[in-house]
Amino acid sequence: MGKANVLNCLVQKAKGEIILFSDANTMFDPTTVKKIIAHFSDSSVGGVCGELILSTNRKFVGEVGEISYWKYESWLKKMESNYKTLIGATGAVYAIRKSLFKPLPSNKAVTDDFLIPLEVVRKGYRVLYEPEAKAYEEPLTGVAFEFQRKVRIGASNFNGISEFTDLLNPKYGFVAFALWSHKIIRWFVPFLLLAIFFLTIILSFQHDFYLLILQSEIVFIALALLGFLFELKNKSLGILGFPYYFIAMNLALFIGFIRFLRGSQSPSWNVLR
Repeated sequence: MGKANVLNCLVQKAKGEIILFSDANTMFDPTTVKKIIAHFSDSSVGGVCGELILSTNRKFVGEVGEISYWKYESWLKKMESNYKTLIGATGAVYAIRKSLFKPLPSNKAVTDDFLIPLEVVRKGYRVLYEPEAKAYEEPLTGVAFEFQRKVRIGASNFNGISEFTDLLNPKYGFVAFALWSHKIIRWFVPFLLLAIFFLTIILSFQHDFYLLILQSEIVFIALALLGFLFELKNKSLGILGFPYYFIAMNLALFIGFIRFLRGSQSPSWNVLR
């Protein structure tokens, strides 16, 4: 059926006023649920997202990149929440009022932990970030596994755009700004990177400055290839693994876009480990 269909069925059957979402591989702090639920005493709050912490042993190249990405993502969520509202949640740990749940599309793959909180925002409620509501997961063991997941998520993200195109209108203020800056532009980074690379090649024939930029880009790509080789040998590259993670994840987004165009991303998927 796919996760979206399962969630639609389960939320309908649930009897509680608050629905708590999580992932199968997530562990909570003992106080996490209480800290999330406490915010619902405010009638303007429709959803609350906790903080996901990825554990690591620094063995794999991809762990460095994924953990750094999540730290940055958590910081963005905190800033959005402090200003007004989140526009998406962390699927591992968040809750909403059941009355605000809108059934997810069942005919295509979508990102449930983005569309569900976004619908709460659409209905005029805030989604808050609670950093003390902690959840823990282990990252996938390497960029290759994370790559498969990001391809699926990328395709699901592009599939979901049609569900919130109205909110991209500037009349929605901060919500529109957050959607464009936090989501849409990020999803199209692979195309921007390709444009930058080819334009730099053209400009390098006209000025030494652009030749220097092109050389820097080639070094970055070379480091990414080195990261790939290190991962094959299960060795850590430390911060030098960032280029590999960055390029791999943007390539995954690009492939996800192709799957979106072809309509080939299934709503269901195989477990990666």
